Amino acid sequence: LLVGGVVLALVTSGGVIRAVIGGKDALRESEERTRLATEATGVGIWEWNVHTTQIRWNATMFSIFGVTPTPDGIVPYEAWRNAVLPEDLPEQEAVLQDTVRRSRHNARAFRIRRANDGELCHIEGVEIARTNADGEVEWVVGTNLDVTARKRAEASLVESAELRTRTRLLAERNAEVELARLTLEEKATELALTSKYKSEFLANMSHELRTPLNSILIFSQQLAENKPGNLTGKQVEYSGHIHSSGTDLLHLITDILDLSKIESGTVSIDIGEISIASLRNNIDRNFRHVAEAKNLPFHVHLAESLPAIMHSDLKRLQQILKNLLSNAVKFTSSGKVEVRVDIATHGWSPDHPLLSKATQVIVFAVEDTGIGIPLEKQRLIFEAFQQADAGTSRHYGGTGLGLAISRELAVLLGGEIKLASVHGQGSIFTLYLPVHHSGTESVRLAPVSLPPVAREIVVKPNALLHDPALHGRKVLVVDDDARNIFALVALLENHEMEVLTATSGRQAIKIIQNTPDLALVLMDIMMPEMDGYETMREIRKAPKFRTLPILALTAKAMKGDREKCLDAGASDYIAKPVNTDVLLSQMRVWLGAGQKSSRSGETCSP
Repeated sequence: LLVGGVVLALVTSGGVIRAVIGGKDALRESEERTRLATEATGVGIWEWNVHTTQIRWNATMFSIFGVTPTPDGIVPYEAWRNAVLPEDLPEQEAVLQDTVRRSRHNARAFRIRRANDGELCHIEGVEIARTNADGEVEWVVGTNLDVTARKRAEASLVESAELRTRTRLLAERNAEVELARLTLEEKATELALTSKYKSEFLANMSHELRTPLNSILIFSQQLAENKPGNLTGKQVEYSGHIHSSGTDLLHLITDILDLSKIESGTVSIDIGEISIASLRNNIDRNFRHVAEAKNLPFHVHLAESLPAIMHSDLKRLQQILKNLLSNAVKFTSSGKVEVRVDIATHGWSPDHPLLSKATQVIVFAVEDTGIGIPLEKQRLIFEAFQQADAGTSRHYGGTGLGLAISRELAVLLGGEIKLASVHGQGSIFTLYLPVHHSGTESVRLAPVSLPPVAREIVVKPNALLHDPALHGRKVLVVDDDARNIFALVALLENHEMEVLTATSGRQAIKIIQNTPDLALVLMDIMMPEMDGYETMREIRKAPKFRTLPILALTAKAMKGDREKCLDAGASDYIAKPVNTDVLLSQMRVWLGAGQKSSRSGETCSP
């Protein structure tokens, strides 16, 4: 039938009537509507011939890929392949092959470089295989959609969120930094004020201590000289020990005063001409006899290239050399001690602000063949009250102030001190100073911290007293300091006690083993080789000495020291400086407990 230019045919097949609409105009109109609708959505449509590998694109595909349209819409496979980014291409070709091999539907997401402007574009799409009557895949049909704008929007949103997060975190961090800065400034102000008060206190106390100490030294010296001849030998000996202990205390006070002045920045230096020859004579005169007393060869070598004079502070320079030489002699038992003075061209810190600009630098090298200093301790020894052997078994004593003071004085004189040492072989302390120092410039170091000063034992011999609890009892005093032993012996002998003495832990153990009637032990803790802790543990190993009263006398009076002594085997603990009344009272208690224990056979416990 012909209806309105359209052929309408009714065809029967198996009892079913089908309508077929024909006509070229109607078909073209339908195809045009489909094309316009597809292009309106921005979807690119493509068909890939499996056999010829040619691809047919619609107009949108040409626009997406930035390629000039061909009359028949056909492009070679390479046109698509060259557009895909190389890093995405292997995966995309694998997807295409999977679609052909398995006749399935697949989704895609890849990137292309558009041909006409080189812009990077993000593409998403789907594809499906079309088969013939025999089930073989002949075509792959798919769609492509340019989602670049969407990707950019998503990235912008993510970036905006991240930016807001970073901005918030940065604001929080800035607030924390500002708070920390304000706190640090407040702490720095408090620290500076505390340091100022501490330095002023040390300086004032040092002066106050020196006044009565001066009288002690004068009167004790006069007594020791015994010019009227009316003192006994013991009294003269007592006076000598008082004078010796007072002198040691005076040196300590002087060192603390010097260090506090340096730390507070109030120390003054007096620059003047120093004769190198006179300086050499001074060194030789003050230290040769000290070295010879220990049978140590002592030499002072001056290089011929030295100038006749240098400009510095003679008093402070002598103080530094005195500290360095005193240590060299003290820590050397065999070998030699030498001083070498020369002009130096290097050796100091390369970035030293004064030595690196000085026209001439003089070097004083103090070398010894003593015990040396381990590498890990070489920085520590320049700190106040620190020594290389700072444990309880120190052999050499001392406060550890000398090197700290020397280091600071060297800085004030425009120089520095360097150390080279091998443990067990010796040390070389090298002082570098500018030959001409104006005194107007100096380099400040970090303040030196001053821990509390340990005090020495002080006891007064009482008049001879008859004390039944102490009379005739045998006591062992163990201490490596002769002055402490002397003071304790005098005290105990005045109470009619029989006193034995030992200067080391091993000697004490032998005396205890060979003295069956020993009643009590006074044990120092800080001793060389075998300290008080180890000595008490060794004594307590023997069952017969487990009830022997042992009183620990020590300057270690910090928290936990009492428990440490008791754990090591001490019956009781007394901190130095010793209160004589407390000591005697404790001895009476433990001697009474010891007598009771001996009668009953019970164990004596603190």
